Amino acid sequence: MISNVSREQVRRYLIWNGWEQQILDVRSLIYFTHDARRDDSNELIRLALPVSDTADVDIRIAELLESLAIVEDRPLRGLIDSIQSTDRDIFYLALPSESGFRRGVPLGSAAEIVTSLRDLVSHAAANEIAPTAYRPRITETAKKHAESCVFGHTFKGSFGFTVETPLPIGARRDVPLLPPERIDRPFERRVTERLAAGIRDLAEAARLQSIEILLEHAPSGLNSNMCEELLVIGETANGSPTTYSIGWSPEWPVLKDLTDFAPVRIDERGYRCLQSFIREVRPPEESAELTIEGRVVIMESRQPPLFDDEEEHKIVVAAEVEGRRRNVHVALSAAEYRDACDAHLEGNDVSIEGVLEKRGKYWTLTAPSGFHVLREEAGNRDEG
Repeated sequence: MISNVSREQVRRYLIWNGWEQQILDVRSLIYFTHDARRDDSNELIRLALPVSDTADVDIRIAELLESLAIVEDRPLRGLIDSIQSTDRDIFYLALPSESGFRRGVPLGSAAEIVTSLRDLVSHAAANEIAPTAYRPRITETAKKHAESCVFGHTFKGSFGFTVETPLPIGARRDVPLLPPERIDRPFERRVTERLAAGIRDLAEAARLQSIEILLEHAPSGLNSNMCEELLVIGETANGSPTTYSIGWSPEWPVLKDLTDFAPVRIDERGYRCLQSFIREVRPPEESAELTIEGRVVIMESRQPPLFDDEEEHKIVVAAEVEGRRRNVHVALSAAEYRDACDAHLEGNDVSIEGVLEKRGKYWTLTAPSGFHVLREEAGNRDEG
């Protein structure tokens, strides 16, 4: 944990927080003091930092951090988070042990999560440029912002990912204090604030089981694309809760209501809110019923499809939708599932009506009806 803190990060943090370089020991150490930091004898507290990355630099930094945590009366973990985010905002995603990743994340799942984090940042940047609740256009500026972010150190416990957003040099500390909203905060900070505000609103919406908060705050928070990426991450974590937190760089002010941003846990209720929000903001023309036709390519059922069961039986249909080939997930009754099994075995297409929705990384046909097997069409096609 401490080994991830660099000497330059510590130096920048100390200077930013009012510590002044007092003595330079040209042999090995720089000493820092702070007028307001004194011991029980009213003597200035001195913190020693190595001049260069010597062999014992990690030990020296560890000693300094332990002393500084006592001086600032805060947990060492919190101090380290602040130091690591001195010149950048850090976005943390933690996956719980119950997600099935106790021994690490499979490469395929890790790739999906990293891709979704990148796209989440891209959509947040696009929404900051031109706020819209539904599918903003990804501009070059949004793409470049995502490209400038860095995939940081993973962390154990709840297996975690970090995305670091480097910030330009902060405002001078001696300028008159102004409310954050009156300071021209850099674009990079505003994108992270949007992510934080949106995720915080999602937690409140989940608590109240109402998407009104998300709808009301959409201009400054989540949009449908951001919601889809959060859903993908949840699906990749096998539906387990995911936790998000942020370490703010102290060099730029944070909007007042985000200063004490606490970790936000998104669970099944939050995922339902994301789905409801996406449906709510979808334009009416995209909520119209359509009919899909195609071959059954995947079948999934936890129980045998009995005549009187209430289990959900799922299939995936490879269908052409608006000129594009899509794998569409559909939930069927037991009787329909048995017919789908026959269609799959016999190589027949199926036809289903419903409303096509993007749910996380999957296309899903909601409110399905009119299921039937296209036996005649398949027969004619074979004859040809």
